[in-house]
Amino acid sequence: MKKSRKTIARATGFTAMALLVLGGAAYATPITGHINFTGFYVPTGGDSTNLNTATGIDFETATTNGVGNGAYAVVPALTAVTIQDLTFDPFSSDMPLFWTLTAGENTFSFDLESVNRTFASTNQVNLMGAGTLYGTGYEETPGTWNFTGNRANESYSFSAVSAAAPIPEPATMLLLGSGLLGLAGVSRRRTL
Repeated sequence: MKKSRKTIARATGFTAMALLVLGGAAYATPITGHINFTGFYVPTGGDSTNLNTATGIDFETATTNGVGNGAYAVVPALTAVTIQDLTFDPFSSDMPLFWTLTAGENTFSFDLESVNRTFASTNQVNLMGAGTLYGTGYEETPGTWNFTGNRANESYSFSAVSAAAPIPEPATMLLLGSGLLGLAGVSRRRTL
């Protein structure tokens, strides 16, 4: 029985030491930064000459506008973007894969979860909302988006921004490792 407790104490001690050593290398990696798109669209619903009455958007083209930053720095300018048409008035449900783009081996996408019309006039409509960003090798990350559509040439600008801060995983690992090390010490004292 005594030998069994010693074995458990040693195993707990080794596990704690491994967590303490490896704790500094474990990071959750949320998507950071922003990316911008531009292109042409057709307003839907309402009067086609008045964006104030539009209820949706049919996206005709979409490409990245310049190079993004943070996680999006790997996406070159003028990368093609697949973006779904959108009915925003009324907005009925979440839209998985609202937009998707691939640059090399990196794929980024966005699940749209909310839409708010923040401004509308005859010649301009502004929308904003929230959703979840996804990227190859990254954690799911909350994000926000903004859309500005102009009537003059039916062009638009769209931006997506990460809303998350990095998660301090090393601190969690260190705390867990310290606790296990303490348990190993208490167990060792009892066996002596």
